[in-house]
Amino acid sequence: MDTVGVLLAGGIGSRFWPLSRQSRPKQFLKHFNGKTFLRCAVDRLLASIGENHGSILVVTNEKYKDLAVQEAPEAIILPEKEGRNTAPAIAYAVAKAKSLGAKKMIVAPADHVFENEEKMVLKLKSALEFVEKSPLIVIFGQKPMYPHTGYGYIKVGGYVDEEKFPGFRYVRRFHEKPNLERAKSYVSSGEFLWNMGIFVWSLESILRAFEDELPDYFEAINEISKIFESGQDQEKIFGILNSLEPVSIDLGLIERVRNISVMEVEDCGWSDIGNLKVWVELIENSGANSTEHIQIDSNGVKVYVDKGLVVTVGVSDLFVVKKDDIILICDKERISDVGKIPGILAERGLDQYI
Repeated sequence: MDTVGVLLAGGIGSRFWPLSRQSRPKQFLKHFNGKTFLRCAVDRLLASIGENHGSILVVTNEKYKDLAVQEAPEAIILPEKEGRNTAPAIAYAVAKAKSLGAKKMIVAPADHVFENEEKMVLKLKSALEFVEKSPLIVIFGQKPMYPHTGYGYIKVGGYVDEEKFPGFRYVRRFHEKPNLERAKSYVSSGEFLWNMGIFVWSLESILRAFEDELPDYFEAINEISKIFESGQDQEKIFGILNSLEPVSIDLGLIERVRNISVMEVEDCGWSDIGNLKVWVELIENSGANSTEHIQIDSNGVKVYVDKGLVVTVGVSDLFVVKKDDIILICDKERISDVGKIPGILAERGLDQYI
């Protein structure tokens, strides 16, 4: 076993409601190319690592295990009892990779979109070659196209070795999601990249990083790896995972280690589909939005419905989204508040709409 590709597929996609629901969250919805987000991600990683050189691991909530098997029958499914942020999920996958004797690993969310899949595959292959020769951990960074306030930013340093490894740079600092003015300054400086949340590393490097920065996690990885080797005891694995502090991989590890580099990406058409606005605009740009929408004295209205006709009269700057028996009407400036809706529904006992 040379390489494993890890897909994080456990979230419920609350900011994508009502298209993403508890019964079928975003990663299991169909992309505008007719395949689900998860299936697209599996195909991307298989093309990157080679079908005969590694395995795909899908980390997801236990209740989505059957959906994951349906979409990725060739993958090893790692079920979680409950979502506890990205560090426990990645530690879980590292433990499985260790038990398989893997040498390298790609980690990526299962719900990203790339308009140019071929170029992204080449980037991932290049990163795998890089970590085979270097102890550096690689994080992917997209060259910013505008001052986005919803992404983390990476301040880049010099090139690792521009001749041998073009595109790989040292990381000077990580910056969390900025306000608009700060985002503008980041973009204009030319020194920052959007943090894509995609990683490539050698098993040796990531195990050392866990040992140095999150020793409790390192012990858990070794314990879980032994369980995998001796015969899976899922409840024992759940117990170990639930004992870990629920922290993101970025805050808990990536932003602390020194052996970190970033690979610049600028031509793959990446989007993490963080909310409905991004999705509806991508659908429109792809020409795949078949919604019938008649606008009368309306401006800046974006509509996406599963079926039927929408007519808007005398309104401006709205998003209208319909899925089954739910209609969402949202001011374009309040799209970030959509993620609060599932929690409000739960408080009101309207679980059938979550």
